Amino acid sequence: MLISGVILAFVLGGLNVAAQHLFQVSALHNRHRALCAAEVGISKATYQLEQNPAATGPIVGTLDDTSGYRVTIDNSGTRAVLHSVGQAAGQSQRLKVTLSLDADTYLGISTLGLFDCRRNTFINGIRSLADVRSSRGNTHTQGNMRVDPAYRLSVTGQASYAGTAEGSGQVDGQMLHGGAASNLAFTKASLLPGSYTRFAVPYTGEISQNTRITVPAGGPAAEYTQALHIPEGVTMYVTGDLVLHGGVSGGGNLVVDGTLLTRGSEDLRNDNPKGLVIYAEKDVVIAHPSTHIDSSADDGFTGRISAVGELFADMPEGVPYLLKQRLPPGAPSNVNFFSWYATQEASASAAFREWRDGDDSNRTLNPGLPPEVKTWLTRAAGMHAQIESTVTP
Repeated sequence: MLISGVILAFVLGGLNVAAQHLFQVSALHNRHRALCAAEVGISKATYQLEQNPAATGPIVGTLDDTSGYRVTIDNSGTRAVLHSVGQAAGQSQRLKVTLSLDADTYLGISTLGLFDCRRNTFINGIRSLADVRSSRGNTHTQGNMRVDPAYRLSVTGQASYAGTAEGSGQVDGQMLHGGAASNLAFTKASLLPGSYTRFAVPYTGEISQNTRITVPAGGPAAEYTQALHIPEGVTMYVTGDLVLHGGVSGGGNLVVDGTLLTRGSEDLRNDNPKGLVIYAEKDVVIAHPSTHIDSSADDGFTGRISAVGELFADMPEGVPYLLKQRLPPGAPSNVNFFSWYATQEASASAAFREWRDGDDSNRTLNPGLPPEVKTWLTRAAGMHAQIESTVTP
């Protein structure tokens, strides 16, 4: 009896320890579920604020595992404080996140005069120089907006204007009459310094001192192939027309007595906190990096856009990722992919159809390609010969 009692005591003690351990593990698991739910709530609220910075909440939701979240938004000025509470089986977790709603947002183009699109134009944005993921790109003019009826203006955010709009039916994106006025109120005289220390552009393109470039009256435009950078507090002044094949960046001032043509650039600089102020007496032309420019034409600058460059500028954001996911057998991973896609569209294999259109029996695991991606790929397949001839082996 004594031995049986000792054994029973050990068994009961072990069962008690196991039960306590089981409860602890269960509580820990539920706390983890509640924390995940709170994080989902933060993500949902952040998305709402990206779409509408004035959103106030609350935001409530339930996940597939029955855990839930509730987020309140304390929105004041340029800051928003998110309080998220996640709950799962009696356990709760709290998160507090403070967001800056307008920090480092690169909006696009703001002008006080005519905004004139004579070719296909794409205005995107980035979140910041530290986070170059895509964001909404906007444009605003205090004057009139004009879009050539033969071309398109694609704006990922909003195109607003204070005057009148011609060709608004050619705009892909949101149009708004009115909108936020530009805060860049300046005159040419206010941008020019009292003296200059340089009269030539360094070969590096770094304009570190006030610089004046004198173009003879009636002479050809000043042209530079290197990328120019004008830091804050520095002015570059050109007395005639100016062509910048490498683009220009910085936080300083660029003043041009004539017409300015500058290309866009994929290069970003971490010392660009404010952006460049540009003043031109005549036209300002911002060209695609692959556009051919003839500055000797009678009517000034003329451009010929690269069809391939335009195609990839209009590429949906998810294409590079989706084209790496479970490609069907035989699909090339190089530039010949588009030729292969054109062949498959003409005579599609079963594997190709399932990859492109999805699996009807399991849409969750294999939904296929989004409609905008399929539309873009069809367009690219029709240009596969041009793409292959453009890419250098």
